[in-house]
Amino acid sequence: MSVGFKKYIEQGAYHWNDEYFGWYGELIKIIPKLFPKKGSILDVGCGDGRMSYELKKRGLEVVGFDGEEEGIRLAEEKVKGVKFICSDIENYIPDRKFDYFLAQDVIEHLKEPKLLVKLFNEYCKEYMILTTDYKHYSLRRYDYNHFNVKDLEKLFNRKVELLFELSDVYGVKIWKEN
Repeated sequence: MSVGFKKYIEQGAYHWNDEYFGWYGELIKIIPKLFPKKGSILDVGCGDGRMSYELKKRGLEVVGFDGEEEGIRLAEEKVKGVKFICSDIENYIPDRKFDYFLAQDVIEHLKEPKLLVKLFNEYCKEYMILTTDYKHYSLRRYDYNHFNVKDLEKLFNRKVELLFELSDVYGVKIWKEN
C-alpha cells in the first residue's frame, strides 16, 4: 500500500514549476533517453504527469497511473495524448502488457514493494527504469523503506544495473528474464 500523499492538493503541479527543477530537472534530461523512441510504457506513480509528458514527447505510447486523485487531475489537465488512471498499486490491473516501465521515486513509498515486483513480472516485456532515494538517508515523512542496489537485486530476484547517481537518488535498470 502506498502512503496517502496530499502533496498535489497542497502544492499543485509542482513538478512543472521551474523553481522546483534542481535534481528533478536533471532526471527529466536523463530518464527519457534511457528508453527507445517507440514502444509502450507504464509510468508507475505518474503524479502530476511531468515525466509522462517527456516520455510522450520522446515518441512512446504512455499510460500513467497514480493513487492520488489530484495528481491525476493535474496530469490530465497538463498532458494530452496520455491515458491516466487513478489507482493504488494494490488495485491496478493493466489491460495489457507494456514494453517498458518507469517507477520514478515510487518504491520507497510502498508498504508492500513486492506489489511492484509482481506488476513488473506480469506486465512488462523488456525492462524497467527505477529511481529511489539512497538507503543511507533517513526515512522521510512519506517513506516506508529505502533500497540499495543489492536490496533491489534481492527483491526482484535478478541482477540490477546501476545507471546513474544524482543528488540523493539513483537510477537502475531491471531487465525481464528471458
